[in-house]
Amino acid sequence: YNHMKVMGDLGQIVPFKWDINDKESIRTAMKYSNVVINLTGRKFDTRNFTMHDVHVEGAKRIAEVAKELRVERFIHVSALGAGINASSAWLRTKAEGEIAVRNIFPNATIIRPAEFFGTQDSFLVSHASMMRYWPVYPLIHPDKRVQPVWVNDVATAIVNSLKTVEAVGQTYEVAGPAVYTIR
Repeated sequence: YNHMKVMGDLGQIVPFKWDINDKESIRTAMKYSNVVINLTGRKFDTRNFTMHDVHVEGAKRIAEVAKELRVERFIHVSALGAGINASSAWLRTKAEGEIAVRNIFPNATIIRPAEFFGTQDSFLVSHASMMRYWPVYPLIHPDKRVQPVWVNDVATAIVNSLKTVEAVGQTYEVAGPAVYTIR
């Protein structure tokens, strides 16, 4: 976390250990906050957390504590394409999380970004690594359309949503300027 300390004045950026299953640790982490941005997410289940645990139950706990502490602004980061009838469990649980957050914190702003790219990302780096080390690059879903967005643009969208009262209670989809296929 040392690289983050230079981004804020003394005491503005303080790392906290917290547990998504423990409301008291969430409360401790946000007790002096007037803005909460929930970026918590998983792309797959692990033995400790399912996507439902994180995207739905975790988001619900975070929103409940934010409401309890009278946080002024709550930003919930979901995913582009989130929907109850989506083809993937990831997008379905993201949609369920949005609904849970809205039920608890109706004025939450929901940001739905496309796949991120940036330094040390899991989008471009994974493809580049495979292309570098494998003699053959497998094209799984070669015609799948993606519209990746630079991580700094997502951060700018989040900050801009905090600067305008019109963003309260709204949902915004954030994507890059061009559509690509994996091919």
